[in-house]
Amino acid sequence: MKMIIDVKKTYGNLIYLGCREWLDYKTKSVKGVKVYCGAPDTFEKLEIRAVGQTKEQMAKYSKGTEMNLDFIVARFWTMNGKSGITLSMESSDKDD
Repeated sequence: MKMIIDVKKTYGNLIYLGCREWLDYKTKSVKGVKVYCGAPDTFEKLEIRAVGQTKEQMAKYSKGTEMNLDFIVARFWTMNGKSGITLSMESSDKDD
């Protein structure tokens, strides 16, 4: 299941905390970056996946600066009796 989340309405402003490479579990190739950010209004820390992005592209943000995101995509998953939600940055007009 895919849901589009309005960042400003749900979390308020997101503050950049850092990022690291996001690797494919099987091939160990780089799929993008995992961006870590905080939501001061709701006291939450988020991990958002950015497909195809690099650490160099995320260098425009420094720790503690506000990120300009309008929306993020949340996907609910289940596997081997476990479940969770994955957040990602992507175009809202993409279809599954």
